[in-house]
Amino acid sequence: MDHKANTSNHLASLWIGLVIALLCVVFANTIRIQQYENWLKKTDLSVTRGTPVMATLDAYYALRWADAFKTGSYEPHARDPLRVYERRQYHEEVSPWLWWRHELEWLPQLQPQALPLLSRLLVLGSQFCDGDVHCAGIYLTPLLSSLFIIPLFLYCWRLGYPAAGVMGGLIATFCHEYYRRSGAGWADTDALNLFFPWLISFLILLMRREMSRTQLVLLSVAAGFGMYGFHLWYSRPGLAIVYGVILVAYLLVQGVAVKNILLCGVAYLIAANPNQLPLGFSSLSRFVEAYLRTDTPAVVDMQMDFPNVMTTISEVKALPWSEVFSSILNPGDAAVLGFVAFLFLAGLRWRKMIPVLPIFILGLLSFYSSRRFIIYLAPFIGIGLGYLVTLAVHGLLRVGRARGWVLRQRSLVSDGAVYALVLVLFGFWLAPKTAIGTTFKPAIPAPIYAALQDLKDRLPRDSRLWTWWDMGYVIAHATGLGVYHDGGAQRSPQTYFVAKSLVDDDPQRLHNIINFVDAHGNRGIQTLLDQLRSKTALVERVAHYKKPLDRPNIHVLFTADMIRKFSAIQHIGAWDFTSGSKSTEGYKVLTCNSYIGDNLNCGEVQINLRNGEIAAGKDLRQTVLIKDGHVAHTIDYPHDSGLVLQVLLKDRPPYAVYLLSDEVFHSNFNQMYLLGRYDERLFEEVYNAFPAARAFKIKR
Repeated sequence: MDHKANTSNHLASLWIGLVIALLCVVFANTIRIQQYENWLKKTDLSVTRGTPVMATLDAYYALRWADAFKTGSYEPHARDPLRVYERRQYHEEVSPWLWWRHELEWLPQLQPQALPLLSRLLVLGSQFCDGDVHCAGIYLTPLLSSLFIIPLFLYCWRLGYPAAGVMGGLIATFCHEYYRRSGAGWADTDALNLFFPWLISFLILLMRREMSRTQLVLLSVAAGFGMYGFHLWYSRPGLAIVYGVILVAYLLVQGVAVKNILLCGVAYLIAANPNQLPLGFSSLSRFVEAYLRTDTPAVVDMQMDFPNVMTTISEVKALPWSEVFSSILNPGDAAVLGFVAFLFLAGLRWRKMIPVLPIFILGLLSFYSSRRFIIYLAPFIGIGLGYLVTLAVHGLLRVGRARGWVLRQRSLVSDGAVYALVLVLFGFWLAPKTAIGTTFKPAIPAPIYAALQDLKDRLPRDSRLWTWWDMGYVIAHATGLGVYHDGGAQRSPQTYFVAKSLVDDDPQRLHNIINFVDAHGNRGIQTLLDQLRSKTALVERVAHYKKPLDRPNIHVLFTADMIRKFSAIQHIGAWDFTSGSKSTEGYKVLTCNSYIGDNLNCGEVQINLRNGEIAAGKDLRQTVLIKDGHVAHTIDYPHDSGLVLQVLLKDRPPYAVYLLSDEVFHSNFNQMYLLGRYDERLFEEVYNAFPAARAFKIKR
């Protein structure tokens, strides 16, 4: 009877915990949606013609294809007219097993061969949003992002610590890094990038030596199908190999017969799609190159060695270990405690930790490589804290049983006490350390998005836009106009030349570079480099390209977000191929709150506008007052060198104040966009919604 009672209590505890986990999912979804709707109440969407603005720029890639599918303009594997660049790819569809018989070539960018799974879900979700894929993009991610709590809870239940799974799910879903990447409007693959790995790990954990061969094979097939679903969602075939190895290793440790292990491995690979196997090795190689090498080069090897754009992207940069912990729980003391506790638990239950080893290793990379891996570390921090709570409650119950205060057998009361304490501690101690109170933040200011919508109506339909890469997806979707690079091709050579043209101080070179890239693209850059065998000579030849422009409607587009991104643009465009040096000065944005007499008070920076002195000991060479994108007034100082102060006037107080070097001041970007100075023989201003956006047509 005791055994039956314990089994019954154990199952009852499972169902109670499962209900709590489901309620946590609903709670997390509700919080995300509510915070967006609170922001929406204070926002006038009429600025963007009623179109919701997403929380990530990458969302517009999936939105574009969802919209194209609905309108019938999506053509699988047809040439993409809006992505004006070539990528290294195979000339024709090549079997992954025969890739070695073919060579990569510079070929035009194509539309996806199959509609991305995220886009399919956006199309489906739009049916509940009056057909609007943007509305679906706002609400889909919150509905998906916390589903991982269910397999995470079930995994911990199999470990014997179900309440730790509840705590792990709560910490992970509300941790600062994951919350930012999984809230309303973050229509990207992050939403299920925890769900699939935890689901596959749980299915592997279910396998036991006592099971029949049929049961083991069926679970292997289920794990394979889970991996195939992950492949369709976020194609990383290297993980298929890693989890295949983990499956075999776990079964070996469990003492399963070798014949059955082989059958399980084959069943897993077949269900996961065998094509992932040959693709997986190159995928793992690229992963190691990007995230594990200690000698990661400052240049990206495209057989051409141009500066590596990835070094300018904040989310792929490593953080100090203290900031890693505080990105989960801030301050990070509780996160450190949870991490240590999990390591102790993992030591005690090391066999059952094998299936989750890939997730844990990815989490550990957040200390070494990139902050994007923090989302994989967060669940283990929560599990560790939940484990400590479980130990504390069970310790008290042992004391109570010894003294006759509570029942001697395990009861629902004890498990219920652990669940309750986990929820109480999270609500009153840990929740304030998470991002649970963070408000929604759009990725694009409404005036910029409205300007893009306006450009769609003002520019010819065959127009192409020369601008920085990270707005590429947004521009293609919002305007239907072509771009020369985007988030899918930011590491192509064209990106360097876009940056070079913007940071250069000669408008003729800007004109020439655009002419060459539009006419010859990445293929032409490669061909010319092969001839010259010098990147310095290549840049000079492209910058002095003299042939007339073949295409009539090419425009240089500047947007306000490029000001804060200019240091990254400068890092790439000002690269010295001889010494490897680069400049990353950019614009120093000053927050100025008072102007008394001749003194401008900008926090720690005090500026005397009469004599051009800065309290920090530096001098100004010039102050430029800008109104509506044109120079309203200049103040010159008797200094041979120094910084330039640019003040944007828009009502009072100053709209924006920037401190910049001479190099930045004379750049094509600064002269054309902020000062409205351009060579009228080469360019014609066709759009001015300053400071949101500004466009110049290139004259032929």
